[in-house]
Amino acid sequence: MKPIVSFVIAFVATTIAWIFTFSPLTFLEFSHSLADVLSVVISAWIVRNLNAKNKGFTYGLHRREILSVIINVSVMIITSLLAVIFAFQELILKTYEASELPLILASIVSAAFMTVANGKYGIKEHALVDSIDYITGAVTGTAVAITGIYILNPLASLLLVVINIYLAFPLLKQSYYVLMEKSPVDVSRIQGDLKEVEPSVHHVHVWSICEHVRVATLHVVASPNERLEEVEKRRIVLEKLLKEKYEINHVTIQFEANGTDLATN
Repeated sequence: MKPIVSFVIAFVATTIAWIFTFSPLTFLEFSHSLADVLSVVISAWIVRNLNAKNKGFTYGLHRREILSVIINVSVMIITSLLAVIFAFQELILKTYEASELPLILASIVSAAFMTVANGKYGIKEHALVDSIDYITGAVTGTAVAITGIYILNPLASLLLVVINIYLAFPLLKQSYYVLMEKSPVDVSRIQGDLKEVEPSVHHVHVWSICEHVRVATLHVVASPNERLEEVEKRRIVLEKLLKEKYEINHVTIQFEANGTDLATN
């Protein structure tokens, strides 16, 4: 609830500033705060019941987290591109000349509330980016009020667009890696550690369901005459290593006899 309240207050503050000044920088702040409110509402719906499991979603609905991040970052990029259009329009037409006080006040209020918008699944990152926007808005507004150089307003909005896209790229990149099931850690390093305990370990695969749920599968050679209790002890050692050292939550180990599935012998 705290992130939602923070984003709503920022939206109200920047909307008032946008009405009174209609500058490129207030447009950037207004559009981002509007996008924030929409994104937080969507995120709150997406992250509900992440651990709910059924016959169709046996690992739960954790991939919703990635969907939430993609939505939040995509909205931020779209609004940033709109701000670019508005900023260039202002630089060409040079029609902006208004009081900076609404921008300064709205930016200070919004930045203050963004510091407590510490939600998860992309909300925290989004709030961090917006805090930079609002602090820059307050500084730019103060500079324009003192110097009277109004061109600083659209120039600052263009600078923020570059910063926003730069900060958003790693989030999109990480989300892409999760969707493509890229290993979150070096598999060769994991296999090396496992081989110190079980030299026969092979076919090691590791991927992420979401940011905090990692999965691994691996094969281990066992003797057909080995007792089930002995196999179980080996399994426990391997799972403990993966969980404690690499934070891998779900592990599936297939034991084989001389490279053949043990269950078939």
